Amino acid sequence: MYHMKRVLPNKHGMDDSLFINYVLCPHIGMEPICKWDEEGLSMLDANSAAVAKLRLSGMPARLSPVTGAAEYMQNGRWTPLNAVPMGRLELAGDGLKQGESWALTRLKDGEYLPLNMGELPLCMDIPAGKYALMVTNRLPSGDQQYVANRFELTEGERLGFTLLRPKAELSELLGHTALCDAIVYDKHGQALPLASLCAGNAALIAFLQPGGEPTEHFLNELYDAYERLSAVCRVVIVLPSSGSSSPAYARFADKYGRIDTYIDADEVQEPLARAAFKEPGDYPLLFLMGGYPDCRFASAGYSVGSVELIIKLAALI
Repeated sequence: MYHMKRVLPNKHGMDDSLFINYVLCPHIGMEPICKWDEEGLSMLDANSAAVAKLRLSGMPARLSPVTGAAEYMQNGRWTPLNAVPMGRLELAGDGLKQGESWALTRLKDGEYLPLNMGELPLCMDIPAGKYALMVTNRLPSGDQQYVANRFELTEGERLGFTLLRPKAELSELLGHTALCDAIVYDKHGQALPLASLCAGNAALIAFLQPGGEPTEHFLNELYDAYERLSAVCRVVIVLPSSGSSSPAYARFADKYGRIDTYIDADEVQEPLARAAFKEPGDYPLLFLMGGYPDCRFASAGYSVGSVELIIKLAALI
């Protein structure tokens, strides 16, 4: 209540989000809720105390997500309370998530420490110093490929990087993941194990959701390449229990006539997706089998060229 009474008169025309998060909120980081003695504080606690004082005076303030130092808002930009040499870093990249596929670290006291940079693309002023930028690519086998770019940012310098995943050889995309037993149903309602549809040979099991935009893109690719795909592996189409259709699916079915099509009445796509470390319900959900239950490659969601990739991978099995 004391903090609220002190800061409310300072709001004036300040943006609501800025005021609530960086002035009104008394909690800075992970500091304990207690009375502080400013003597003997750690660097982190000292920075938190500095931010608390700034907020109490009505000044928007925070701990820098990069350095952990106290910052305050000045002329629309976050400014270090204690000025340090700064440079600007710009990063761009598609389909990359911080902490999973890329990370930026800063050399401090002999070791590289990870920084919280937000999501791409971004442009940030960061302290001058030595950094390492890493991009990883996790393979189906669980192995990871990575590239590391070490660089030094000097005061006033502006650097930019486009992040790209390391490219794997086709054979490196093939792994071995055991799927659980699963039952699907034919058009007559007869239950069939997926294992019986693979018959020990290479097969693509494709869980689709006709009418959904990702599946529609996949169906357009499948329409153009089905003959080449079916020449290297059996193609098993599994539709949701609703039996949904779409113009793209009807066009595909009309052209190729007899297609191995089944119904997922028991929602088996969910346990199968989890077994392959994919997101359930993210269609199209594809499993390239080297004989059931050995899944050699799996993908969830649409990627341009996914049918061509499956053709190339199936030829290697």
